Amino acid sequence: MFKVRASLLFAIMSFLIVIIAGLLKDVRFVTIVWRSLLAFLVAGGLAYLTVFVLEFKGIIDFDKLDYEETLQEIDEEIEENKDETEGEEGEAEEETESAEQAESGGFAPLNTDKIERVAS
Repeated sequence: MFKVRASLLFAIMSFLIVIIAGLLKDVRFVTIVWRSLLAFLVAGGLAYLTVFVLEFKGIIDFDKLDYEETLQEIDEEIEENKDETEGEEGEAEEETESAEQAESGGFAPLNTDKIERVAS
């Protein structure tokens, strides 16, 4: 499906570029139509052929997904999230207490346990 979408994208872009270039140069309308149709077919065909060759050589696999590995990764993430949510229930109570203190106007110092670290 990716091959068709990519070829249509490039074909439409070339079609529009040829039309705009023809209108800017005051070319006859019939000439613009034929050139834009030819550009549409050539660009679409070249894009499809390029993606086909890249997939055939194994350089890029756009349409092929390994569903089993993806499902296993999703299952592992779900299990990790369940473990994290069990540990976070106690922390949620502490956060609500500190939020109540902050709302009441009291000063709540920054706690290092509540800082989320982003992995890079």
